[in-house]
Parts: sequence; structure tokens; C-alpha cells
Amino acid sequence: MLKITLVSKKLGVVWMYLHLRNYLSHHNKPPP
Repeated sequence: MLKITLVSKKLGVVWMYLHLRNYLSHHNKPPP
């Protein structure tokens, strides 16, 4: 039970990180 919640939390963090990075890369042009 505890293991499942830890895995889901870890996946949630990874998903949020990827989503945020994707959002920033779309809305902010990277420096040349």
C-alpha cells in the first residue's frame, strides 16, 4: 500500500517537471 503511494507520488513529480519544462520551452524562447 505504502509502496504504491510512493510510486504514484514520484510519477506525479516527474509528470509535473516534464509538463513545466515543456510549457516553459514553448513559451520562452531559449537564448541563442
